[in-house]
Amino acid sequence: MNILLFSGCFDTAIVSLFDGERLLGSKSLPSRSTSLLLAPSVGELLKSFDVDFRFLDLIAVEAGPGAFTSLRVLVVTANAIAHAISKPVYSFNGLETRCFSQSLKSSKRYVVTLLNAYSNQVFVSVFDRLKNIFLHENLCIFFPEALELLLSFSSDADFLVKIKPEHQAELSAKLTGFDPIDTTVIDQQFVINKILDCRQKSCLKTSEMAMPFYIKAGFVTK
Repeated sequence: MNILLFSGCFDTAIVSLFDGERLLGSKSLPSRSTSLLLAPSVGELLKSFDVDFRFLDLIAVEAGPGAFTSLRVLVVTANAIAHAISKPVYSFNGLETRCFSQSLKSSKRYVVTLLNAYSNQVFVSVFDRLKNIFLHENLCIFFPEALELLLSFSSDADFLVKIKPEHQAELSAKLTGFDPIDTTVIDQQFVINKILDCRQKSCLKTSEMAMPFYIKAGFVTK
């Protein structure tokens, strides 16, 4: 099963080609060049492994949240390829996926994902591993509010962080045991394994078109 995966809605965009669960290759692009380089990079990647567009089985894309321009470019490119070859699109939420993948590795009770939302705001999700639920999911709040929220989790949490350096420094000063894990790049292998597992169980939710996932003022919009 040939899967083309797009991820990275922040500093780096990544397009990867998988044969089942095996990574064949990938290309990384700086976010400011994504709009110019993404489509040619996809062609080069497929050509280097002698895979024709027509023989792709599924397109997967990280549909947000993320930097506005990079997010649109990734989703539009994924949709265009899927439409051209009449194949389905699997889109996934980057906040939730980061929490889930880290929860499999962590010994802490909570997994917290913090992503830069710009304008002194952050995207936040908090996952409780013991209860297997999100205590806070897909929030977009101002940083001081996020800091207050996270004080109750800091002693027993893994923090997946991609935020402003000054915000990270403030978290380090005020949160007990704060040891940030850089989360610029999502765990692509986790995404692929989830796709294959859900496909085997016939519960893979795909669509004809992925929609960008935006979060503003605490509300999720698509």
